[in-house]
Amino acid sequence: MNGKIATAVLAASLSMAAALPAFAGQWEKNGTGWWYNYGDGTYPANTWEWIDSDQDGKAECYRFDGNGYVVVSATTADGYQVNEQGAWVVDGAIQTKALEEPVGRELSLDIMVPYRAYLDYPREENSAVIASFSTRDFGDGYAPSRIIDRGSYYEITSGYIFGPYIIPESLLATPIAPGTEFTLYLSDQDKNVSSAIFRVNHNGYFDYLDADRNLVLENCYARENQMCGPADWGFIYDKIYQGSLYIAKDCQVISDYTITFQEYITQYQELGRFEYGKKRVYSEIDHGEIDEISCQAFPAFDPNTGMIVKLYEHIGV
Repeated sequence: MNGKIATAVLAASLSMAAALPAFAGQWEKNGTGWWYNYGDGTYPANTWEWIDSDQDGKAECYRFDGNGYVVVSATTADGYQVNEQGAWVVDGAIQTKALEEPVGRELSLDIMVPYRAYLDYPREENSAVIASFSTRDFGDGYAPSRIIDRGSYYEITSGYIFGPYIIPESLLATPIAPGTEFTLYLSDQDKNVSSAIFRVNHNGYFDYLDADRNLVLENCYARENQMCGPADWGFIYDKIYQGSLYIAKDCQVISDYTITFQEYITQYQELGRFEYGKKRVYSEIDHGEIDEISCQAFPAFDPNTGMIVKLYEHIGV
């Protein structure tokens, strides 16, 4: 892809400035498509990125899908046109940003995307929505997260927001006959739909089934209209957002103790204080101990900025 993208005049509108320009790295291609290697084996996924592909001092803006491949010749899920090489275009003109141009800290479209996904979730007041990320490579094909310092906030790549399946009030309004099956659905920010099948058992609880109707979990139940597993198993979640998370540097992480997110990811956290954060863990991929920074917590968003400003490690806090 290098050298194949035409130079265009600087776009007047910078409202799509989602990320800082990428100064290092290279484009790579496999049998599926083009992706951008930051230079350390990691890559952008489910986000926009400014990249100077032809090394002319101007960056073009590219949309990457959830697997890290650049979107080409399409209208993106958030409504923008990209050409055959993946560059953002307006009326056929490639939009560019001069690398020496200061990048403002104004809100971008991307920063609001996870917050909009959170708002779109058909949640009850006491929702158990979880924000999750990990910098560890588990060898499962999912990209590990990168933590990028954006000045007043951190961008966490390859993050997730999960929501429990919601049981409609109409389904709970009257007794359901044992053996009755029903399917619950969740949609992510790109309108990809996940589903889960349940069957009413003779105890009045719900059995969670796989696509072949094999039992996965028995005796699930409704907790404030959210599907919960048996006993202390926890909620039954699926993805409502995949992509970068945007977390304010002064975001509070709350468990039995309260610290800032910056402390959470830069200082080793004792298990008795926080379950996640920065820790030493054994990695089967690396055959030894590594630093892992991870999080599974219930987020609170600032509606004015779209950023996460509080993370609760325990829902009861």
